[in-house]
Amino acid sequence: MRGVRTAPGARGAFRTLYRKHTADADAATAEKRRDALIAEGRCVEDVHAAG
Repeated sequence: MRGVRTAPGARGAFRTLYRKHTADADAATAEKRRDALIAEGRCVEDVHAAG
């Protein structure tokens, strides 16, 4: 399942940008939109941990 291990910072950035550019969007709406984009294969989150 894509997006399950996405870094909290990447999720937060999407939420912030979505809310900034979408009228009347709240955090829950932004999360639903992100989840829909992932499910549709229109968004792929790829976050690598340094180590």
